[in-house]
Amino acid sequence: MKLEVDQLTESRRNIDHALAQTERPLRVYSKCKENRERRIGIDRVKDSVEKSLQQEHESIIQHQDIMKELVEQSSMQLDSNTAALDLLSCDLTNKDEAISINRATMAVNKPGKTFNKEPAYDKTMFTDASNLPGRRTQQWAKMTQKNVQASQYCRAESQKLRGKINSICNQAVAEIKSAWTATNTSLHARIKETEETQKKLQQHLNKTLGELRDQEKHIEQLRAAVRNKGQPLKIAQARLAMRTKLPGDEACLDLPHIMLLEEVGQIEESIATLTATLEQAQSVHSDLLQVKQSLEHDIFIKTNSLVIDRSKCLPLRTEFPFHLWCGCKKCKTCRTSLYCRTHTCRQVKNSREIK
Repeated sequence: MKLEVDQLTESRRNIDHALAQTERPLRVYSKCKENRERRIGIDRVKDSVEKSLQQEHESIIQHQDIMKELVEQSSMQLDSNTAALDLLSCDLTNKDEAISINRATMAVNKPGKTFNKEPAYDKTMFTDASNLPGRRTQQWAKMTQKNVQASQYCRAESQKLRGKINSICNQAVAEIKSAWTATNTSLHARIKETEETQKKLQQHLNKTLGELRDQEKHIEQLRAAVRNKGQPLKIAQARLAMRTKLPGDEACLDLPHIMLLEEVGQIEESIATLTATLEQAQSVHSDLLQVKQSLEHDIFIKTNSLVIDRSKCLPLRTEFPFHLWCGCKKCKTCRTSLYCRTHTCRQVKNSREIK
């Protein structure tokens, strides 16, 4: 029974350690959740990473509840085991004392045996009912058997509980690690998807910047063409103004006057066409500027998301921060610090190799 008490105490230490270890992935989850709350714009959605993180959180909480219940059961079972051990120890002590007394009683008939302290004979010791034993032999045997059965029952329940603790600990590690791995997979996939989207947006931005440069050159060329038409128009208009001063019958609609009128019309029409083309080019330039701003904003959103997922969340999840108690020095350090690095104990390695 002492061995069972020690083994259950060890199992209780293991489940305490496992329960404390669940706080480490839980804190990583909280930090990742806090970091991803800083996403902005269209990226602030419930993506696959968020769903995986939620499943991971539910798995941790579920196993924490189970472990807390097992801790309470272990405490109650330890109390029962201790009580049964006390009963057995007391019964064993009484029986040892009874054996000593019975041996001394048997030695009374041996020749040459003297007793310095013989009890005084008193007739009432054998006639008074209060001085007679309170139990008969059958009752004495039943009481002893009851203590033995109680201890056997406690040992059986304790063994079941130890097996359950061992199973729950291994199951917790496996399921929480599975959820952890699923979250990491989703995180890597999300980072890859964001990188590809950012690359495409950057390509579109580069093309837009090239079109903007070409459009600005086109606008400058149109403005230069409009400016170049200004001087010929002024000259043609000046010639027409001078011909209006022709005297008398000389002021007629002759061929030079007609050609000047056609020249002014052609220049004005060309300027109007160039001006309309310039306005259209400026409108396209304005649209391209809006596209550029939109692409730059989207790229900023993707860059922010990449910084969060790749630089802040992923480094927290490079190692699975959970391992079971094996009794080594590192385990003792881990038990006092929830932020220590994980390790693979020799005892754990050996046990795996044996299996």
